[in-house]
Amino acid sequence: DWGLGKMMLELSMHSGYTGTPAYSSPEQVKPAEFGDVGWWTDIYQCGAIIYEMVTGQLPFKGQSPLELALSIASGEVSKPSEVVVGLPEELDKVVAQCLARNKEDRYKDISMLKAALEEIKSGI
Repeated sequence: DWGLGKMMLELSMHSGYTGTPAYSSPEQVKPAEFGDVGWWTDIYQCGAIIYEMVTGQLPFKGQSPLELALSIASGEVSKPSEVVVGLPEELDKVVAQCLARNKEDRYKDISMLKAALEEIKSGI
């Protein structure tokens, strides 16, 4: 995807950041405020992928890498059930916990996320 490649190149040239901007966590776009990258970043990114899988949309958007980063750091994400009618509210809670801005509020490991998804998989 040349558009994604161009966006990634622009972001890395201006910030030194490397990664896929649309799936970046708050700590990746604003480390001074949100702290270091770690396993909790993977939980966030899984949440972004889950969000996109069930809604067909990215959780955060921006017309430029900077707008996208600002959206990730301070924007609000719509609940999946508000984007796609009929999705269970339990999925909203799982996605919200994955996409929590503060890493301390995310699942403590991937097995906890997996268990939460297993509980609601019949409703998805």
